[in-house]
Amino acid sequence: MDVTGRGDVAVGSYVEVSPPHRVVFTWSWEGDEESIAAPGVVEVTLSPDGEGTRLRLVHRGIKPGHGAKSDAGWAHYLSRLARLARGEDPGPDPWAAPQPAPHMLPKPVPQPEPSRHQ
Repeated sequence: MDVTGRGDVAVGSYVEVSPPHRVVFTWSWEGDEESIAAPGVVEVTLSPDGEGTRLRLVHRGIKPGHGAKSDAGWAHYLSRLARLARGEDPGPDPWAAPQPAPHMLPKPVPQPEPSRHQ
């Protein structure tokens, strides 16, 4: 699955699917041989919570030094999911906005030298 639409492809397989309460799957990044050799495991559990549903997500096996980035990613996408669950439109995903290739970026416009008249 291309997570951002920019080639950030997550791969994995289902370990357990227990509708409607639990799903467990492996998680790694395509092209990252280290994460493919030792993928993380994501566990999603749904449980009743008053008139709503509580979602609990646990991601185990995150590579050292990648915890903050992983936390930020899950927080970003889970907040968008929460908006949808409330019937709100989360709008376009700013993380999925296409990024121009460096050769497509506008070239800086040269600025004239300031006048040195005295």
